[in-house]
Amino acid sequence: MLKAPIILPIARSRLWVGLHSTLLLGLALMCQAIVGWLMAAAVVLVGGGCLWRSTHCLPHGTLYLLPRAQGPLGRWLLPQGELDASLAVSCDYLTPWLVGLKVGQQRIWLWPDSVPREAHRAVRRLFHSPGR
Repeated sequence: MLKAPIILPIARSRLWVGLHSTLLLGLALMCQAIVGWLMAAAVVLVGGGCLWRSTHCLPHGTLYLLPRAQGPLGRWLLPQGELDASLAVSCDYLTPWLVGLKVGQQRIWLWPDSVPREAHRAVRRLFHSPGR
């Protein structure tokens, strides 16, 4: 019997941005205390640019996970409304709050605020192996 696909509307995570912004601020404060304001300003400018670039490179869109006995398949929803080619999906990091998926060659982190709660639970149920 075929299982229904899990539809994951993935958005950019504000938790991810907040965590990395806090780390950048801490690094800038350490640089200011050790070297000075000029170095702290350089760290904020370079780090802020890298943070902005990596935030806009985060994967987002709609991913369809098709559960199968051999392993789940993932298909991205294209802007034209068609489904992309099937890609193998594996989970190599699974916690109650954060899920790390490998869709083809692409790494996707599912933060609690990047997908709906029920879809997040369905993904955890799909990849959870009881007794391990």
